[in-house]
Amino acid sequence: MFRPDSGLFVAAVGFTLVLVGLYRAIAGWRGRSENPSEVWGGDAHRAIFRTFVFGLMLTIGFALALAPWTVRNARVFGLFQPIAPAQANMPGEFVPRGYIQWLKTWVDDVKYTETLEWSLDALPIHIEQVPEYAFDSPEERERVASLLERYNNPPSATSQPSAAGTDVPNPKADSQNKAAVVAPEVPEEVAAEEPETPEEGEDTPDEPGETKQAVEMTPDVDAGFAEIARERIARHPLRFYLIVPLKRASALWFDTHSQYYPFQGELLPLAALDGDLHQQYWLPLFMFLTLLYTALGVGGIGVMWKDKQSRRCLLLLGLLIIPRFAFLTTMENPEPRYVVEYFAFVAAVGSLSLTDLWDRLLHLSRAWRRSAEQRRA
Repeated sequence: MFRPDSGLFVAAVGFTLVLVGLYRAIAGWRGRSENPSEVWGGDAHRAIFRTFVFGLMLTIGFALALAPWTVRNARVFGLFQPIAPAQANMPGEFVPRGYIQWLKTWVDDVKYTETLEWSLDALPIHIEQVPEYAFDSPEERERVASLLERYNNPPSATSQPSAAGTDVPNPKADSQNKAAVVAPEVPEEVAAEEPETPEEGEDTPDEPGETKQAVEMTPDVDAGFAEIARERIARHPLRFYLIVPLKRASALWFDTHSQYYPFQGELLPLAALDGDLHQQYWLPLFMFLTLLYTALGVGGIGVMWKDKQSRRCLLLLGLLIIPRFAFLTTMENPEPRYVVEYFAFVAAVGSLSLTDLWDRLLHLSRAWRRSAEQRRA
């Protein structure tokens, strides 16, 4: 809930206050239109005043919530930054915006995010990992392959000394390995008692990983991806601004939402389900729950629309979900975990469907009993 884009939730509450306040002010003005002298002393004036007070309270509360983070950034980095930047980068850190823009032109599933974005500057990326629909022509594929080859073999990798046992310092290598932690010296007798265990994330003999390789997304390589992204957007603007976001929306919402469970994974293809993890049972169940919540939520929206007093809550619901969801569909990393919090709202609205269905069943039951009693009489 503390992600930068979650500020749209607060904006949704603010817009709801303003719209409802304006509606009440207009209604109050119309109610006293026969006597204009009483308009600003009646319902319209009270509605505007209440909206201003509530909006001010919401703004102050939101500012206070962000104040500690803002003060910390001002003291540590010397800049005004109330929320984290979109790419979570440090001030002055290089961000491969061209590469990210290229991903935005075609990525529609989180499985490509794991292999092509999260591994950036950590693992090699090969052209075989990119699906064919990410290219508009064989020539474009060759250009991407060439850029990935330059990423996998940066100039800095060939300039590093390779001989072990040399004492010549290498500032470039030191800067690239700035995250390394020097372990404290341990007495020999203590070391003999404690067997060595691999740290988290290290490869073990039973779990071989990919060979470590020096990779780097340089500004030149990033500029090449930016040029390809501009060409793809110019050729198919409808694909970039509508079709791909709609695909991301489907992948975000209609997911099993099984992340962080032992059986997490993709439902399709069915033949690839892991029987040892019982995915063939759990993943279809979680998909059914997603569809059930969605159907109940749609039914609850219909129930709320019939009641004029509930339409204000329906407006709030729409503003809570739609703007942030639309924003998420423009991101290059369509991770379904970002929309899980929506299902709290969907469950609340879906409960109205169940109560409405229960009331209808009770009504039919009573009508059937009355009809049966009349026939017996």
